[in-house]
Amino acid sequence: MPCISRNTTVDVIWDAGGTDTFDASAKTSNVTLSLVEATFSSFDTIDDVAIAYDVVIENARPGAMTRLGLGYDAVRAGNPSVIYLSVSGFGQTGPRATDPMTDTVAQAFSGWMSINRGRDGIPHKTDTTIIDAVTGLYAFQAVTMALWSGN
Repeated sequence: MPCISRNTTVDVIWDAGGTDTFDASAKTSNVTLSLVEATFSSFDTIDDVAIAYDVVIENARPGAMTRLGLGYDAVRAGNPSVIYLSVSGFGQTGPRATDPMTDTVAQAFSGWMSINRGRDGIPHKTDTTIIDAVTGLYAFQAVTMALWSGN
């Protein structure tokens, strides 16, 4: 499988969840490779792509990328200078590490909903995916600083 991402600004984003309309409209300057464990067959190609880039970003439950052979240790073995950013809802360890996370769940757990009460006095989620947006900003900042510190 040829690597179609070599001519993009942000080369590869690993997304084990799939792509929807929002992803397609919001991620116009990069290529998303969606990995579905049950149907994935081009293992060597993806492995080669993962170790060829400066930055790998993954957004899956802890352990998913390792099961695919694309965890931090595997990628770093092929590319010691890789910047590997892992985004997960409840962190990499702990009692909730493998629990799913959505923006609405994050708003509830963080207390964000408590400051967004409706006229009925009940906490409501915001109409925008604020936690997802802020997470993306922090991820960008972390990767940017890691790239900057390497120069």
